Amino acid sequence: MAAPSLLDWLRQGAADVVTPHDLRSPSFGARLRVAVERRRIDRQARQAYATDLATGLPHRQQLVEHMSHLIALRERQPAPMAVLVLRIEGIELAGARLGREAANVLRRKIAVRLRAGVRSSDVVAALGDDSYAVLLAALLAPGDAAHVGAKLLTSLRTPFQIAGQEVAVATALGIALHLQDGAQPEALLARATALAASHTPKAATARRQPTTAETLPVLLEDVAQAEVLDLDVVVDAVV
Repeated sequence: MAAPSLLDWLRQGAADVVTPHDLRSPSFGARLRVAVERRRIDRQARQAYATDLATGLPHRQQLVEHMSHLIALRERQPAPMAVLVLRIEGIELAGARLGREAANVLRRKIAVRLRAGVRSSDVVAALGDDSYAVLLAALLAPGDAAHVGAKLLTSLRTPFQIAGQEVAVATALGIALHLQDGAQPEALLARATALAASHTPKAATARRQPTTAETLPVLLEDVAQAEVLDLDVVVDAVV
């Protein structure tokens, strides 16, 4: 592979430390290597700070910062917003059965499904090994958060293919609405996390009775009022 040109080095950050005098210095080559390595390490550090390495999603601190900016915007442009916390069971078991990397693959596949289930303006974040958060940046009505939650739970109902094996997860979901449940990011996250933790995730079961277009809004309204989404109830409602 050809060696980087002087222009390449300068573009990668060498110009930060190189002066006209340095260009005439015998140690110029060594200085360039130091500058390039410093920039590479800085980029890696920033990437590690901004994302959860197992999933590639923003982590908790990044989510809190995003929520802070969004809440400030909502003070000038009011609109309903919500944060959802999903607590997943089955990841640790997959790691015990199939290995740590298989568990990380499962985390990434869960992240992909969650990301596919919301708009590009919404934020999906990793809160830990078995928890995710979804920030719904703008809703037409507060009750829409329950509909999104139902959709996400349904998306996680289908088992995942991991290392050639079928792996199922169970999910509990808590919802916190901006202003109604808190005005600050940490308060909203704490509320949604507590609601998700208060309910034991259940695996999906067969439908007990068909749900019509007329009864679905009623079921979702009941779920929203309960504040914690039971996987059995929601899957029966939307599938």
